[in-house]
Amino acid sequence: MILKAMSSCLEKLRLTFPRLYFTTDDDVINMMSVIRSPQHFIPTARKCFPGLETMRFELPTDFPKSTNVTLDYQLNSM
Repeated sequence: MILKAMSSCLEKLRLTFPRLYFTTDDDVINMMSVIRSPQHFIPTARKCFPGLETMRFELPTDFPKSTNVTLDYQLNSM
């Protein structure tokens, strides 16, 4: 029952964003899960966008400056 519901959820996501059909269920679940390093997202993103070489993560401009600087460093450092 849980697997059927999960499968249905993943199918809805793929219908919304068809490039997810190029990824496995595990990849989609990984993208949806909270991970400490956004760089872990890049290999899965490359499955959706094969020409992708680099990614730049940006935060909304209305974030407090101190938070923005800290998070920007964490998101974009390797």
